[in-house]
Amino acid sequence: MRKVLFFSVMVTVCAWVVPVMGGVGVVPKGSALGGKTTTQWTADWEIWQYSFPGDVPNPYGEGATLDASVNQPAAPVFFLGGTAGGPAVRSFAAPAGKYMMVPLLTCEWSQQETPGATVEELRKICKDLLDRTDMLKLSVNGVDVLNLFDYREITDVPAFTFVDKNVGGVTPGPSGAAVSDGFFVLAGPFEPGTYALEFGGRTYLDDAKTQAFEVSIKDTIQVVPEPGALGLAGLAVLLGRRRR
Repeated sequence: MRKVLFFSVMVTVCAWVVPVMGGVGVVPKGSALGGKTTTQWTADWEIWQYSFPGDVPNPYGEGATLDASVNQPAAPVFFLGGTAGGPAVRSFAAPAGKYMMVPLLTCEWSQQETPGATVEELRKICKDLLDRTDMLKLSVNGVDVLNLFDYREITDVPAFTFVDKNVGGVTPGPSGAAVSDGFFVLAGPFEPGTYALEFGGRTYLDDAKTQAFEVSIKDTIQVVPEPGALGLAGLAVLLGRRRR
């Protein structure tokens, strides 16, 4: 199916983050981070995924066609790419201190894709698809995140523009009314190190559940200090030497 895309600035670990492993936790649904709720971040993610062309290195690529840094928000959140169905294996770098938006299984739909549809009709397209979900998965360095069905986010998406040759194959132009429905996890903060994230899910294209639609993504992420953080660390070492 073409159109279902599955898919910190240092941030102090807050008490509301549910621990997963080490210092990494999951932000509860509806909580605020960086001035936005988790639901608002999902809408931003939907806009982001259509903001770059698919024929140049981008977050949906693999190997030489991968560039995870494209159009990332200047915020405590780092968006991970999904797929248009099927598996993906990726390796890339990300800045330390970020919370990563992980798209397990998602649907966006707009009036650009179904001209003349009402918002209610757009919502039903995604709702019917996501209601058939029977499997979700997310692990961080082998540790499973639990209760993933609790992380379903449903929201309207502010009007945006589908760029030419976008990764969803949508005709470029204004979105008109748009909606998002899906399972998203906002996890972090990620300190320097190497992390293996495995995530995805399965739904069905028909009520009889004869046509499965599944996504399975394996990301190896090298989390590195941001340039400013490296400079501060070097300054701290220099000052320590002078004191001695």
